[in-house]
Order: sequence, then structure tokens, then C-alpha cells
Amino acid sequence: MINMKEVLQDYQNKLIEKGYRPITANGYRKQLKKYFDWCDMNQKNPNTTTLDDLYDYKRSLINQKLKHQTVRQLITCIKHYFQIIAREENPALLVKHKSKEVRLPSNLFTEEALDNIYRETTIQTLIQRRDKVMLGLVIYQALKREEINRLTVHHIDIDKGCVYVPATAKTNSRTIDLSPKQMGHLMSYIYEYRPKLKELANKETEKLFFTMGKGRCFNNALSIKTQELKREFSTFKSLTQIKESRMSIWVKEHGIRKAQYLSGIKYASSMMRYKQSDVEALRKKLAIIHPMERL
Repeated sequence: MINMKEVLQDYQNKLIEKGYRPITANGYRKQLKKYFDWCDMNQKNPNTTTLDDLYDYKRSLINQKLKHQTVRQLITCIKHYFQIIAREENPALLVKHKSKEVRLPSNLFTEEALDNIYRETTIQTLIQRRDKVMLGLVIYQALKREEINRLTVHHIDIDKGCVYVPATAKTNSRTIDLSPKQMGHLMSYIYEYRPKLKELANKETEKLFFTMGKGRCFNNALSIKTQELKREFSTFKSLTQIKESRMSIWVKEHGIRKAQYLSGIKYASSMMRYKQSDVEALRKKLAIIHPMERL
């Protein structure tokens, strides 16, 4: 009889030996436990499940309304498990997945609506002034959280009125003009409010934005700002909604290629879903995918 606890721990240790980060290996271990639980419930031996069994498992995951990416990860952890136990045939390698689901932009803001959000957002405290400058970089430069977190004071060129955005694993570096609407708040933050925040946080850093605590990343601060915006603006859903609104405006104003550069997106094909004239055609195409192709 399989000792699930020992097998799962051995699985995690073997993944770490293969070079996986401990946090990633731990995540795979938790995902593999779901597979073991399913096998136990369906009286299957987790070491000898067939391809048909894995499709049954996949179908059960889809019925739970899990995201496409999550389902793929849960199957991938089984693939690693079969490799670790040196199973001669690995049916997990044969499980087919549909292409990544294409999500169309929705509830996009107009330029006027974006300006209104930026103009009307509350600024009373030093933290709120910092957060407004970060929000401006999402509204007018469509920056992602990771990109905002990487900015230093040296990436802002006040004289030229632009910001240099360093590359990330998913985006290219680029230089984007700053909007006159954000320049006043940005300059006040850099020269007046940021030094005060540094003093309060007792931090010496070149980062443009930083947490007031010990953490290096301010995802929590952005999450709090998101909740504030939801209370202040009934049509606001997420920072992604704002970012996609700006990208859609860029496509309309500058065309696909220039919008691709400004967004830092590596492939022009990824920008096509922001071209408004093509959205309805793509919507119809997605609607006629055969149900079995979604498994």
C-alpha cells in the first residue's frame, strides 16, 4: 500500500534535486496530492493509470471550473511523477490540451474615463500620493506591477519627459513619453514626498517606489489601491482593465507596431486582440469551437 505522505515528500525532494525551486516543488507536491486523492476515490493505482484514466481526471478538473492553465499544471505534475518513479510509458505526455484560451479585452475605458480616474483618485496622505504616481504609470504608460517594481529614480528623465522601462522575462525594454497630466504629481513625488517616505521608512534605496515595511515588493500596496478604486469608481474592475484600455487606445492612435513597442509585448500577434475592428470577428470564431476541443 502506498504511503502517500512519504511518496509526496520524496516527490518534492526529487524535484528540488532536479533544480526546481523549493516553493515550486512544494506547489507540485500539493497538486500531485489532488491526483492521489482522485485515484483513491476512484479506486485507481496512481502508478499505473492509463491515458483514458488521465482524461477522466482532466474532465473532473474541468468540471470544477478550474482555469485552463491550472488544469495543465495539474497534469504536468503527474508527468513529473511518472518520470521520477521511472515509469516505462508516461501517458501524461500524451494528454492533449487546447491552445491557450484567448481572452478578449472587455469593459475598456475611453481616454476621458482614464483621465477622470486619475484626476479624481484620492490623495491625502504620503502613501496615497505615492500610489497616485504608480497609478499614473498604469493609466498613461500601461506598466505592469513587475515593471513598476523595477523602476529606479534614474529611469525617469524629467527633462525629456519620458520613462525608461527595463525588460522583464515577458516584456521588452522601451522608452515611453510621460503625459503632461502626470508630470506635476511625478515631480512632487520625486523631489518632495519620496524623500519624506524614505526618512519614515528608514531606507536607502534608488528604487522609485518602495514599501514602508521590510518587504521588497509592494503587491499588497497595489492590491489595497485596487480595492480603493473599486469603491470610488463603479466601472473599475482591475488594473489590468486600465492597462488594456491604454493599449487599445495606442493601437487605435498609432497602429499595431507602435503599440507593440510601447506595450513591450514581444509578438505583434498578441496585440491583435486590441484592434477593435477585429474583436467581433474573433468573438464569433471562439464561439464555434467544438465542445470536445475544449477538453
